[in-house]
Amino acid sequence: MTVGITSTLQFIAGNSAQYMKPGPNGQSQQAAAAAAAAAASSTVPDTNNNEMEDDRTVSDKDIDSYLKHYNRWQQSAWGRTLSDLVKRYLGYEFEDEVKWNNVFMIGIFHVIAVWSFLHYVFQATPITYLWGFFVGGCAGFGVTGGVHRLWCHRSYKAKLPLRIILMCCYSIAGQNTIYDWVRDHRIHHKYSETNGDPHNANRGFLYAHVGWLMLRKHPECIKKGRLIDMSDIVSDPVVQFHHKNFVLMKLLFCFILPTFIPWYFFGETFLMSFFSQCFVRYVLSLNFTWLVNSAAHLYGNHPYDKRINPAENRAVSVVAMGEGWHNYHHVFPWDYKAAELGNYSVNVTTFWLDVFAKIGWAYDLKEPSKDLVRRTIEKRWHTHYCPDRAHGGSSSTGRLLGLTIRVHRFAKVLCLYSLSNRKQKLSGSVLCFFLNTLLCNKRFFVGGCAGFGVTAGAHRLWTHRAYKAKLPLRIILMCCYCLSGQNSLFDWVRDHRIHHKYSETDADPHNSNRGFFYAHVGWLLIRKHPECIKKGRLIDMSDVLADPVIQFHQRYFMALKILFTFLVPSMVPWLFLGEPLYLSFLANCLLRYVLTLNFTWLVNSAAHIYGNKPYDSRIRPAENRAVSIVSMGEGWHNYHHVFPWDYKAAEMGHYSVNVTTFWLDVFAKIGWAYDLKEPSKELVRRTLEKYGDGTHITAPIGHLKEVPEQETTKSR
Repeated sequence: MTVGITSTLQFIAGNSAQYMKPGPNGQSQQAAAAAAAAAASSTVPDTNNNEMEDDRTVSDKDIDSYLKHYNRWQQSAWGRTLSDLVKRYLGYEFEDEVKWNNVFMIGIFHVIAVWSFLHYVFQATPITYLWGFFVGGCAGFGVTGGVHRLWCHRSYKAKLPLRIILMCCYSIAGQNTIYDWVRDHRIHHKYSETNGDPHNANRGFLYAHVGWLMLRKHPECIKKGRLIDMSDIVSDPVVQFHHKNFVLMKLLFCFILPTFIPWYFFGETFLMSFFSQCFVRYVLSLNFTWLVNSAAHLYGNHPYDKRINPAENRAVSVVAMGEGWHNYHHVFPWDYKAAELGNYSVNVTTFWLDVFAKIGWAYDLKEPSKDLVRRTIEKRWHTHYCPDRAHGGSSSTGRLLGLTIRVHRFAKVLCLYSLSNRKQKLSGSVLCFFLNTLLCNKRFFVGGCAGFGVTAGAHRLWTHRAYKAKLPLRIILMCCYCLSGQNSLFDWVRDHRIHHKYSETDADPHNSNRGFFYAHVGWLLIRKHPECIKKGRLIDMSDVLADPVIQFHQRYFMALKILFTFLVPSMVPWLFLGEPLYLSFLANCLLRYVLTLNFTWLVNSAAHIYGNKPYDSRIRPAENRAVSIVSMGEGWHNYHHVFPWDYKAAEMGHYSVNVTTFWLDVFAKIGWAYDLKEPSKELVRRTLEKYGDGTHITAPIGHLKEVPEQETTKSR
């Protein structure tokens, strides 16, 4: 039992210890290895007695079979039998020995974390979320500010109180002992992307991310590990205390305290607190750390040294509290900022180190000189680096180079130009204008997606059933509708069906007879008329309730709205397009959102008051080209109220003023949209002749072409 619990705790700690295969002589070699371990244990500064191995004592002679602390579970017949079964029935043989206990435990933790997230995430209180962010932030600070920048790279010095805080924060992260973490990371820097690297990124994303924890280390990695100088770590009393009490510290700070505090003090249920902290928060912390080993070594730019794998990755830097500027870090590992600029917005750890430096707990903060950085860039320069922007330049040249970073398709071309003479400066200004225009297009893209979700989804599909859509298209429409940030789909459809059935009466939610302002936005500021509430209960909504996509949206409405309306539109330009966070927030969360709302409201107000009525002069809705342009084809409102089941929501369906119709036709081509309804040409002709105001165009365009007598008779 003790062995099983110990093995489980070793996995939780992210233990990268190696479990070697027995030699050809089986038990005799294992016994010899155990004897060698006992003989060497007195010389090894290892006070951990929980059956964790220490690669530093591996000899060159028997490096492939040596094991200091023999892990009974991993080396049991059960593990070998499982590998044999995989080979026999799946026909796959692993090149390296598999740590089956890690494979199962990592898988179980991730499965439970995903289930916990889906089951509990929308039931948690705001205090629990804040607590989770706080605990996760403390864990991240312990990893980045403590075990990485302090103990591994010695990029600054810390007094005893700060070292104790860092040790406690690191214990929250639930990773390996400080000693093992530092040893593996020093090996990683010294032998990066070689067989001596514990998480060699040349072996692929999965291996660098988590696979290295599931397989035995390469023998070269074990051999190189014994050459790493760890004397400074062994002499630190804080590290000694953590190593001696590792299991207790891990249980207390990673699981017990994060679970019991919300339960005891915040009124959270025990199950909610347990699953959110012991699984969701813990698994996220692990993956954010692993991303530095995987994504930051494979994806990004190389402005400081293009010869190495580590790259600058803003997204990783955000989730890893400043560790994503990895190309710089591998060139200048002693910089306490782990980045050239150290901006607090994407390097939270640097902010807290500066705070502790102010009070004197952190001191001797190391960083390379600007001249050294400049000379390194010039020597190993990569076209994605823009020195003017990096050092805060504000010239037109600097703005151009900054923009080229944000628009990657032009970066390599534009940065090759030397903007030194007048002619090139002029062309640079023109290119700046062009690139700014491109950057504005992403606002149009998000707004267009939101408009498509409203017009094609909530309006033409779910309200009027003007066509049918397969599940993938319905999911796309739901996500696009969430970008618009309007009401739930159920409420939107119900109100719009009431509007059509009782248009311009007291039962109409946005009765335009009460004035432009009321029809535009006032109806959202005033309680509904009693007649509207009464009629709303009579509307048949069974088809809407039966749609699983709408059921999902109704259940997770608030979370989907926050995610798609605010978080995604703000974070994507900031993380991937180089947009400043404040500008991305203002442009996408405020300006774009408000414009989207008003463009939708104009259909209720302007399209019900201003325009011609060629199809039925007796009703209020009118044809309004301006509204149709901004609302993606919804401004042909006189026609729409006469023929609400037409999937085009207009007679002509011209793509230039009816973008939604274009995309519906595209989806119809691939089979995702089908059964597109529209009235017959003869029905349209007879209707406009009988009820129109005479303003209909007379040129034979579209549906107005002459209809043969036999077709007319058939239509009748």
